[in-house]
Amino acid sequence: VIGKFFIGYQINTNNYLNVGFDQNNDNSKHVFYKTGNYWESSFLSGTPMLRPFLGKEWKPLSIEKSINPTFSVHLFPNPVNDKLSLSLAENVNKQDVSIEIYSINGQKLYKGVYCQNINVAGYQNGFYILKAYHKKTGQTAISKFVIHH
Repeated sequence: VIGKFFIGYQINTNNYLNVGFDQNNDNSKHVFYKTGNYWESSFLSGTPMLRPFLGKEWKPLSIEKSINPTFSVHLFPNPVNDKLSLSLAENVNKQDVSIEIYSINGQKLYKGVYCQNINVAGYQNGFYILKAYHKKTGQTAISKFVIHH
């Protein structure tokens, strides 16, 4: 749309009209209302918002099914001393999962393919984050664990 245009509405039904008021953006100098024969400037600072209802509700044609709807990784023992054990659901192809371990300040300490046990004996005591990433589905599982020697 080029140039100025005006929007007005009149309520002729008992149904709801989705009107909101954005108080963060003041456009009251552009908002008018009619009382009898006169147009008045809005006395409210803000911007009216309309959420139109056009026609009938559209239903999605399809929803993509997730291959692994609850992708998660189970860590044990927690706290761990030297060997961190990992467990995935049986239906997850382990070759499709990569593992990363981060220190609590975000430094990546480990990156590799999924394995059942990871040696953490060389890491300092503290909190760590393990991120498991499923390469085919794009799903990520995050778990926290503590190392205590």
